[in-house]
Amino acid sequence: ELETSVEVSLKMNSRHRPHVLKIAGFKLLNNKMQFTHVGDVKISVGATENTSVMLKALVPNSGCPDFVYPNFEDKAYIISEIDDTSLSYLMKNINFISNSDLKKMIWADLWQMVRNQKLKLEKFSDIALKLNFKKKGNMPDIERVSRKILKEWIDGKK
Repeated sequence: ELETSVEVSLKMNSRHRPHVLKIAGFKLLNNKMQFTHVGDVKISVGATENTSVMLKALVPNSGCPDFVYPNFEDKAYIISEIDDTSLSYLMKNINFISNSDLKKMIWADLWQMVRNQKLKLEKFSDIALKLNFKKKGNMPDIERVSRKILKEWIDGKK
């Protein structure tokens, strides 16, 4: 059983209740983004700390995950930021994510990163343009992303 250490930066507002954050690792296997690693972090009220999390490998011999998502299954009330390594991986492989809930959460987090000035709009647009327009099921993503970009542009002109 392989375990991989992943550094996670946690910051909680003390007004919120404690949470258990589910961190997931994914790897591209058989042309699909597969859920291969998992780890839980207990977050106490007001916690602000750097924590090392051990991700348990669910798939034998899967090695290190290619992409780490910090709030898998949306179990905690947090603002997630996708790390640079995972962001680079997403730019090349976003079409291989088949889990629609995960895709929605990733798009929401990427957009929140744009709004928080942690991700440039151009990079967000580059990721959106990587979507395979011919792949069935990507059209709602493309429409949603396009609306967000257009709305932000229009709101910025007011």
